[in-house]
Amino acid sequence: MMNHVVSNEQNLRTFNIFTTLKIAFLPIFLALLISSSLDQFINSKIEAILRSPAGLSQSIWIYGAVSIFSSLFFPLIITFFASFALARSIQDVEYSRFIPKTLDGFFKENFELSFLETIRSWGKTFLWTFLFIIPGIIKFFLYMPVPFVVFFSKRYQAGEVDALKLAQKISKKHWFWLLIYMTMFTFVLPMTLSLGMDQYRVFREYFVYATLLTAIDAVVVIVFHYYILKLILKFIKDDDSVNSIEIKEAHGLNV
Repeated sequence: MMNHVVSNEQNLRTFNIFTTLKIAFLPIFLALLISSSLDQFINSKIEAILRSPAGLSQSIWIYGAVSIFSSLFFPLIITFFASFALARSIQDVEYSRFIPKTLDGFFKENFELSFLETIRSWGKTFLWTFLFIIPGIIKFFLYMPVPFVVFFSKRYQAGEVDALKLAQKISKKHWFWLLIYMTMFTFVLPMTLSLGMDQYRVFREYFVYATLLTAIDAVVVIVFHYYILKLILKFIKDDDSVNSIEIKEAHGLNV
């Protein structure tokens, strides 16, 4: 019982949320601000094209492509900054190896690979969704930890494990809490904050209110990553440790 209490206390000390907010709030806020403004601009252009008496034009495909790229790029850049800030705020010595040295180094080592792996996960999710809706939603949930695997897994970085397979193992191991956090922070809270406030998110009409709501969204995003990264880093730490022991035993080394 005492060991369980100590473990929980150590887990709670893993991140410093205030340090995380200081590092991540501004870049995440700006990313949300840009992505929301871009989405509103694209949607207004597409609606104008659809209502045009001249009919559809080829530019609708350009706006559609930009919209798809935006929906892929901005969530990833937000996850990147949240992960970097949380890792920089780690206080528990057991997790010290996850602490990145610099933002520039963390970006060069991880962003391109995380972008490619995210495209892979999106591609597989789309195929499942195209064939069967429910399995597609399940795949989307299972692949959610993919960027975190790229950022923090030694086994992935050494080429020993596929990012999508390890992400699925994480999601299956912690499916209950990941589902709770995703439901709370990506559906319940956003819907609650949107009640009667959607009209105030239009920047060209209510810039101040829209900016304030975006700032609230940034805090919600950071807190969401705070909770899920605790689970994911613990799994990755244990997975790397077990694999390291197995390798040593396979080579006849003392553990």
